[in-house]
Amino acid sequence: MSKKVTFIGLGVMGYPMAGFIAKAGHDVTVYNRTTAKAEKWVGEYGGKHASTAKEAAKDSDFVFTCVGNDNDLKEITIGEHGAFHNVKEGAIFIDNTTASAKIARELSEEAKKRKFGFLDAPVSGGQAGAENGALTVMIGGEQNHFEQAESIIDCYSKKMKLLGNSGSGQLAKMVNQICIAGLVQGLSEAIRFGQNAGLNMEDVIEVISKGAAQSWQMENRYKTMITDKFDYGFAVDWMRKDLSIAMEEAKSNGSTLPITEVIDKYYAEVQKKGGNRFDTSSLITLLPKKNNMSKEDPEFYNNKNLILDEIWTLLSKGVTDRNEDFRLPAVVLNSKQGPDARIVVLRGAFKDKNTLRFHTDIRSDKIKFIKNNNQIYFLFYNKERKIQVRAAGTAAIHYKDDLTKEVWERTQVISRKCYLATNAPGTTSEDPTSGIPEQYVGKNVPKEESESGYENFSIIESKIHSFEWLYLASKGHRRAKIELGNNDSKAHWVTP
Repeated sequence: MSKKVTFIGLGVMGYPMAGFIAKAGHDVTVYNRTTAKAEKWVGEYGGKHASTAKEAAKDSDFVFTCVGNDNDLKEITIGEHGAFHNVKEGAIFIDNTTASAKIARELSEEAKKRKFGFLDAPVSGGQAGAENGALTVMIGGEQNHFEQAESIIDCYSKKMKLLGNSGSGQLAKMVNQICIAGLVQGLSEAIRFGQNAGLNMEDVIEVISKGAAQSWQMENRYKTMITDKFDYGFAVDWMRKDLSIAMEEAKSNGSTLPITEVIDKYYAEVQKKGGNRFDTSSLITLLPKKNNMSKEDPEFYNNKNLILDEIWTLLSKGVTDRNEDFRLPAVVLNSKQGPDARIVVLRGAFKDKNTLRFHTDIRSDKIKFIKNNNQIYFLFYNKERKIQVRAAGTAAIHYKDDLTKEVWERTQVISRKCYLATNAPGTTSEDPTSGIPEQYVGKNVPKEESESGYENFSIIESKIHSFEWLYLASKGHRRAKIELGNNDSKAHWVTP
């Protein structure tokens, strides 16, 4: 039987979860802080979108939330435009956010006063689980409320269980995250140990994954860990948030979490290296890797067909790793006076689209140059690998569109700060200046005040047409040129 359902929060988890509820035939109304995301969802799944959480909750039988943290949850439930102000009597409110048990208990009590049910129901399974409708749901609340909501939760889950009173779901999620932290660290150490010992780790994992060492993390993350790719799951920033909740709860229930505390510090080190958006398996990046190629040529030395993959691997690392040389390329544009070069921060590298991305102030000279001539050139150099890459393409400006809205939403406040400058970049000044308003110099900017920087935020997306690659080696350099098509590429050797 079709029910009226509200879903609040359309992030990487909430978006597909709400989609599965809609696919099951329910009448779904969505709300998301970024309206463009809500409009996109409606275009894909049908239903309606609302301008506030309060409006979205009106007349619904079930209201779901999946947001970032305790503060976000408070805002969209009991804030000025919160959903709790409009949930009807007898409805059930299901919160899929990973938050504290404390906020779950507080919201449950508030729901009782307003005569509707409340379930804290955090999920496990990551983005892949959400996209496949195969999440595990840990639930706290009253039995009768669970029974009423069970068929709706089943739309996006493969396993759910009521584990106790309000807060029990959040406590179970803490147990889950404590387990994962230890497993990932152990797997990281094992893989790096095997690599440094000269073992073929794919063969090793194939064997030991059928024995007592088997785990979900081993089965689903070992390949990407071996190849140093970390954009396949739950982000480090989110994991640290979850671990901090668990460690805070441990203080109140008399537990000690010595290993969890150590691993949380390791994740802090990953963040310092620029791995905030790496998945949790990136713990392996902190472990030294023996250079097994020092006495032999790299595989691409005499095989031009491997060069393009090597280029994109370095570009992808440049986006996520602050210590990777490819993170800071020189970009050359055409001004009326001639070539104009500067260093930028690489913010996106998309192999499937042959595009590179960086951010800039819409008032900068770069924008003027691109509008006049959209040809763009990049120069990268990795000192350790002795690899130079030149890229040529055409640039497009994104300003106040769906892409900029989406990227701005997840941009950290510290990065937004530079877009608060009163004057345009390059403006002449009598005194030394950062351009940032005085009240923000040397201080943290409140997130709500950083929003005004969006007015100056733009993204340059460059479609790459060709790469020129140079590898420096004492026995003889290698150089190749690669022409990129829409669905293929053509590489040929060039004399260095």
